[in-house]
Amino acid sequence: MMAVVCDTDETARAGIAYLKQRRFAPENFLPLSVLSTPRINERFRQLREPQDVKVVFDVIRCLNRDVLKAVQFACGNTLLCKSVEDARKLAFGNGVGEDHQRVVTLDGTLFEKSGIISGGGPQLRSRAKKWAESDLRKLRERRALLIAKKKQLQMTQMTEPNLEMKKASAYNLAGNLERLQSELNAKNEMMAELQRELEMLNKELAATQLKVDSIREILEENNRRIVEVEVTRNGIIDEVFSDFCKRMNIRDIREYELREIHSMVDVREQFHKFETELSRLQNELDFLNSEDRNCKCIILFIAMN
Repeated sequence: MMAVVCDTDETARAGIAYLKQRRFAPENFLPLSVLSTPRINERFRQLREPQDVKVVFDVIRCLNRDVLKAVQFACGNTLLCKSVEDARKLAFGNGVGEDHQRVVTLDGTLFEKSGIISGGGPQLRSRAKKWAESDLRKLRERRALLIAKKKQLQMTQMTEPNLEMKKASAYNLAGNLERLQSELNAKNEMMAELQRELEMLNKELAATQLKVDSIREILEENNRRIVEVEVTRNGIIDEVFSDFCKRMNIRDIREYELREIHSMVDVREQFHKFETELSRLQNELDFLNSEDRNCKCIILFIAMN
C-alpha cells in the first residue's frame, strides 16, 4: 500500500534513480501507463455474512480521478471488515476447500491469503514515520526547484516565436547578404574590365601623343622653312621693285600693296555710297513723275468738264 504513483515507467525509473542518487530508502513506484488493474469480483459485493463487509475499492473516496487506476491496483479484491474475528473468518474460511481472501480491518490489521497477519494501529504509525521531516523538507525543496525550472521552460517556450521570427529575419538577411555579395562581385568584375580598358586607352593615348609630338615637330619645321622662304621671297621682291619704291618714296612694295588695298577698299565704299544715293534719287524722281502724271490727268479732267 505504500507506493509512489507516477504517469509513465520512464518517470518511475527517473524517480528510482533520484532516490538512489540521494541515498534515500527505496520505494515502490506505480506507473499508470503500464499498470494492469485486477477486475473486481462482483460476488464480493453481494456478501451478507459477516455483516457490513465491503470491497475496499468501493469505500475509498478518490478525489483525483487520474490516480484511480493506481488505487484499484493497490486494493484489488481486498475486503473490509469491522472486527478482527470477522476478518479472520472471511480470510481463512471455516472449513477445508473454502477460498482464502485478502481482508483488512478498520484498525488496519491485514490478513493475507498466505496466512500472514500484519498491520494494526502501531505498525501503521511506524511505517508512516518512514517519511521523516527532513526527507519531506528535501522533497519540498526539490519540488520548488522543479516548479522554478518549469516556469523557466514556459518562459522559454513563450520566447520561441520571437526566436523563430529572429531566425527567419536572419535567414532573410543572409539571403540579402548573398545577393548583395553576388552584385558586389559582378561590380568588381566590371570595374576590373573597365580598368583594363582604361589601361589600353592610356597606352593608345600615349602612342597618339607621341605621334602628335612628332607631327608638331614637323609642323614647326615646316613653319620655320616657310618663314625662311618668305624672307627670301621678300628679299627678291624688294630687289626687283627697289627702283619703283624709290620713285614712290615708300619703304618696300608691300607697303605699296597695303596702301593700294586700303585705297581700293575706300573706293568700293564710296562707290557703294554713290549707288545708294543714286537709287534714292531715282526713286524720288519716279515718285515725282507719278505725281506729275496724276496732276495732268486731273487738269485734263477739269478742262473737259
